[in-house]
Amino acid sequence: FVLEFIALKPTADSLAVIPLSNPFQTDAYAYARDVLMGASMPKFERAKCVLSPDSVQFYISGTAAIRGQREVDNSDIESQTLVTIENIKNLLSRENLSRRGIEISIDASDMPFLRVYVKRAEDITKVRAICENYFKNANILYLVADICRGHLLVEIEGYANVKR
Repeated sequence: FVLEFIALKPTADSLAVIPLSNPFQTDAYAYARDVLMGASMPKFERAKCVLSPDSVQFYISGTAAIRGQREVDNSDIESQTLVTIENIKNLLSRENLSRRGIEISIDASDMPFLRVYVKRAEDITKVRAICENYFKNANILYLVADICRGHLLVEIEGYANVKR
């Protein structure tokens, strides 16, 4: 069991915490009741951006192959991994960040730290090949773990810090 959290107290002049949505995904707290079949509604954002005078930090929540509020291509690990990476790219795109007033450029492929959860151990080799091809300089931890929905096979979360 691992519990990890970061506590911040934003102030008007030194720190701002901005939630980020993905234009291709429904916010988790707005899912229709039938999506999670009786489970309680999740209460997280797709990412948080922490703006300080000298840097911008991005905390990417566990991201999977979901468009809107539904899983895509629920049987193919390669497709799910590619859609998951596309979701991260869309989340950090210049257009999406500008919608929240964040005028900074970050290429998702430059994320330095990632944690990749893979449902089936036999899929790690395929997922690793795709992730290491896209996230060329990242420190990546691969874990065999359950994923938030039954048909999802991979989930990726990450962190990046961009100097201002």
